[in-house]
Amino acid sequence: MANRLVLITGVNGYIAAHTAAVFLQAGYAVRGTVRARTPALLSTLTKTLSPFHDGTRFEVVEVPDISTPNAFDRAVDGVHAIAHLASPVSTVIPDPAPVMRAAVEGTTSLLTSAFSPTASETLRSVIFMSTISAIFSPLRSKGHVFTESDWNDVAEKEFEEKGKEAEGYVIYQASKTKAERVFWEEVSRKQSGNPGVRMATLCPAPVLGPPLYIPPIHQLSLRLADIHAIYHGGPIPPFSPIRSTFVDVRDVATLVLRAVESDTATGRYLLVGNKSPISPQAMANVLCERFPERKETVIQLGKPEEAYPDVEWGFGAGRARELLGREWISFEKSVLNSVECFVEAGV
Repeated sequence: MANRLVLITGVNGYIAAHTAAVFLQAGYAVRGTVRARTPALLSTLTKTLSPFHDGTRFEVVEVPDISTPNAFDRAVDGVHAIAHLASPVSTVIPDPAPVMRAAVEGTTSLLTSAFSPTASETLRSVIFMSTISAIFSPLRSKGHVFTESDWNDVAEKEFEEKGKEAEGYVIYQASKTKAERVFWEEVSRKQSGNPGVRMATLCPAPVLGPPLYIPPIHQLSLRLADIHAIYHGGPIPPFSPIRSTFVDVRDVATLVLRAVESDTATGRYLLVGNKSPISPQAMANVLCERFPERKETVIQLGKPEEAYPDVEWGFGAGRARELLGREWISFEKSVLNSVECFVEAGV
């Protein structure tokens, strides 16, 4: 296994940086893609990942536009595995076209490069990072337990009907759902020529946990931004079915590694940590217990008794839990470790 090469797209991202660290710790070599290979970004990534390797097993390549044909030809050369984690994540979207294009055409561009004759000689697995938003649909009947067999048909239909008029979160959900569908469609066409390549998609719940490095606050992932805002006295975000679930970023990164190393990891995996359903109110409660001095002066409590509300649906993540091979990192640990990271960085 030592020094086998893994490609991680969007390596400067929140989940991707953790994933790179996990692979480096396991002895792999990592090639990461970024949109722009700037000195500042290279410095940040080098500093962030240097504790996890000897300085010779990490490289960065520039892919300015992941949706262009042959964008990944250089990046996939000689890789043993690919973790496709680069994707637009904003829910404030004035124009859906670039988002849909990056999500969908970025996936097809990567797979075209990955299954080229040169790359396929060494390639053994491709892992695609999807989201629970490609699975969850609010129109399912009460009591439904969501699993890997479900698809978010609602977001796709609403986007088709409304286009630019659709809400940002609907555009995001539709783009991720469409991208994953395209992934499996492309796999069915391309894999016939190379059946030895294992393909899997991970569909994580909203991700919590400490970032390896802290970007500008406005670039924090959505749920990390919730934690940061609550800790600093901001209003508690409204509850939603998606916000009733979570998974720790360290579990997600570990599952990418497990999926690459397992001989049987194929298909879809729904990633939902334990103690669901949770809520933004539960974040406030956890922080008040850990930082009692902030209870009255900083954290604006809403309704503490509604921390763990009843929801109409359930989520079955047994398949991912089996692949993980241990218990999920707890909700409390995810929240506290996130804030501890902010406190240490002084943000």
